[in-house]
Amino acid sequence: MFDEYYLLFRYEITNLRHQYYLKRLVSWAEIELDANPLLSMEMKEKIKKT
Repeated sequence: MFDEYYLLFRYEITNLRHQYYLKRLVSWAEIELDANPLLSMEMKEKIKKT
């Protein structure tokens, strides 16, 4: 029983951490894309798809 809770807890933490890094990555990408408009059109389409 304890192990199940522990694994669930670890999973939640990892999931939150991944979401945080994903948000950081996307916001960094958006900053990069604003600097390069040609690239931005392609990448924005890819970001929308994911």
